[in-house]
Amino acid sequence: MRLSVVIAAGGASTRFRKALPYSAKRPPNKLLAELGAEPLLLRSLKTFASLKAVCEIVCALSPELLGIVKGWRKTHGLSKLRFVRGGKTRAESVYRALKATRPAGDWVLIHDGARPLVQTAAIETLLRRLKSGRAGGFILARAVVPTIKRALPVSGRILATLDRSELFEAETPQAFKRSILLSAFKKAPAQERFFGTDEAALLEKAGYPVHVVKHDTWNPKITTVNDLELAEAYLQSQSSRACPWRVGLGADTHRLGAGRKFYLGGLRLKAPYGPLGHSDGDALLHAITDAAAGALGLGDIGEFFSDKNPKFKNIRSAAMLEYVLKRAAEKGWKPVQVDTIIHLERPRLGPVKDKIKMNLAKLLRVAPDCVGVKAKTFEGLVPAAEARVECQALLMMGRRT
Repeated sequence: MRLSVVIAAGGASTRFRKALPYSAKRPPNKLLAELGAEPLLLRSLKTFASLKAVCEIVCALSPELLGIVKGWRKTHGLSKLRFVRGGKTRAESVYRALKATRPAGDWVLIHDGARPLVQTAAIETLLRRLKSGRAGGFILARAVVPTIKRALPVSGRILATLDRSELFEAETPQAFKRSILLSAFKKAPAQERFFGTDEAALLEKAGYPVHVVKHDTWNPKITTVNDLELAEAYLQSQSSRACPWRVGLGADTHRLGAGRKFYLGGLRLKAPYGPLGHSDGDALLHAITDAAAGALGLGDIGEFFSDKNPKFKNIRSAAMLEYVLKRAAEKGWKPVQVDTIIHLERPRLGPVKDKIKMNLAKLLRVAPDCVGVKAKTFEGLVPAAEARVECQALLMMGRRT
């Protein structure tokens, strides 16, 4: 079975961006909003790219997404991915992408880019039904649980209580025989062709049988900011069940030079030299910041504070740590414990170790007995001409309560 995937991602996300708080980061498109530290659309693309049955993915994109998604193809190894420009409506975007799929394909999966939590198990349940070949299409759907009333739209008067045993909430992906879906588009009157809310309705009107495939996973469409917040809470709850702790490892090294202020652990040491660097060179805070970012899969300190950016020249490392800890808090995590090692010949750290420990406890908002600071020399292995400071940090993060 040759399987193509069409991802609908051509919308402008106007309602989503207008609903964001004024102070919030405003992505040019809701599909770039982050969920679990990844853009919504990227999560959807990765899910389908991981399926062996998928031969190609054709994504219908709005203009502001095109360059960004092209970059993802390289950085995330999405070799199956191709692009078309989206249309004025969702249905037109799907039609454009459908025509760009390879004619040799047997079946086409249509998926909304704004459904980033679709699970592989649910998709595989859908794919198993395709082998029966007894319908023109199959759609992923959930049985409706609430009691549903049919009422007059203006007065609100109830006309009937519907039998919910026959009601299903249509989701994506939806799977169709490629030839049948193209035929359904062509059969539709021109004034109706690109205004349907899903492709199953198109086949229904054309007289082709479509079946629902029930599943029990959560597969929401992110339409509003509230949807995104619920999805983030869901991810955090799943992560918490799987692993209530996160651990990150960080390390940093700076050469020492004359005339530089010596910052370590957020404190200034008395010395006629200090770490060379674009920032204040606090190797201990850099190691802890890297550990915090690593624990949450956020990359490393250079991805937030590039040494190529002049606005970060001489930035205090405490501010860098605070920024990453804020990102962690937004995702529901906080520091619990840190253990550190400092390798340095001079100045000797014995007299200031406790001060460094107390300052780290303050910066991380943990108790002092949750901070370990160990100072060591290089045992003569580093020549005096190569004076440097090396730091390592192991940081444990826990769920915020």
